[in-house]
Amino acid sequence: VEDFKRFGPASAWVFGDVLEHLRDPRTTLRRIREAIQPDGRLVACIPNSQHWSFQARVNAGLMQYDKDGLFDRTHVRFFSRQTMVSLFESTGYKVESVFTRTFNFPGYEKYIPFIRGMASASGVNADQAVADAMPFNTSSSPARTIPSKSRRSSCVK
Repeated sequence: VEDFKRFGPASAWVFGDVLEHLRDPRTTLRRIREAIQPDGRLVACIPNSQHWSFQARVNAGLMQYDKDGLFDRTHVRFFSRQTMVSLFESTGYKVESVFTRTFNFPGYEKYIPFIRGMASASGVNADQAVADAMPFNTSSSPARTIPSKSRRSSCVK
């Protein structure tokens, strides 16, 4: 905690494509939670391992790491929307919004029926699976108390 407090009082922390590079992002988020101002915000951009292009490569067996992107060779963690929300809630944050970044990916439409089909075959919400197959960002704030398992996040797309 002292490592983070040395930066002075901070009302905002921004993690732009950082958390997926950390071996233990939970410890980092907990330490920041102890150091951040009570009304502070934490904003993160996290690559989506449920993104349609990630799913397409995994299904094709093309799991080679690259110098950048979703398969960046320095990524040590992969997050879906659900595991990202869980990461923040389990470390004492209230997720206020999760939203997608929109890029022009010509041809992505051909993958959507397959994502919908896999979700249906798996017994999960197909519409949510399609929504989760897009890139996303999140905004969080310190929770008043560490959330219990029954506490729900307020994710807005």
